[in-house]
Amino acid sequence: MGGEWAVVSGEWKKRGRLAGVALLAGIAGTCAGASVQAAQPQPVLVRFENLAWVGAKTVMPQIVAGQMHVPPAEACDLLGLDCVLNGTKLSVGGQPLKVVYLTMREQVLTPLAPLAKLAGQTVSWDAKTRTATVSGGSGSKGWRYALDYLGQPQNVYSGPLQTSRAAPQLGKPTVVQTVVAQSPLNELSYFSKRAGSLNIVGAQMPATPDNPNKWPGCGGKLTCSLPVPRDALWVLALVTAK
Repeated sequence: MGGEWAVVSGEWKKRGRLAGVALLAGIAGTCAGASVQAAQPQPVLVRFENLAWVGAKTVMPQIVAGQMHVPPAEACDLLGLDCVLNGTKLSVGGQPLKVVYLTMREQVLTPLAPLAKLAGQTVSWDAKTRTATVSGGSGSKGWRYALDYLGQPQNVYSGPLQTSRAAPQLGKPTVVQTVVAQSPLNELSYFSKRAGSLNIVGAQMPATPDNPNKWPGCGGKLTCSLPVPRDALWVLALVTAK
């Protein structure tokens, strides 16, 4: 399979795009009215039911001031929301939301819980595994589209999961994304949003008799790796246990 991935839906852009999301490049952390936090990354995980959020184009979810915060462009797309970020103000359907700028990083975050509520979804928190799980809602946008595509996978691994990404290499459109679990793993699939399309690689990658899916699986190891598009807006993982 190498560095190739399959494009599942060319209509993704129409179904799940951020209508009017205006994320300004190079937002300064000292903008008037912004909340400035010297946030330190902590090992946290966000799940969308069976799918683990393992990659983001800007910054991964993290705890800030005791709350789970997420990057608004990625989170709004995953939740199926139409969001607008203008300077220091984030709004969804005219509803204002708080934002936090990460000092010296020019990166912006917003609390996950109120964002999910606007999408008709709920967030639960497991302090032991440091995992926030988003569930509920309806429709066919964002993470729900990816979940609908999967059907009902068996033996989903839902324990603690760490992720890492290799450094990008010049000229390569993909980077290696790795997950590390606490139990032997069987299969791994990555779903990612890139250029308006949903891309898939791994166990759930579509196959034909002329082009079979030859990926061997995780082989019962605690770590498993696959390539993902380096410019993906977000990456979700479906991981199953041995």
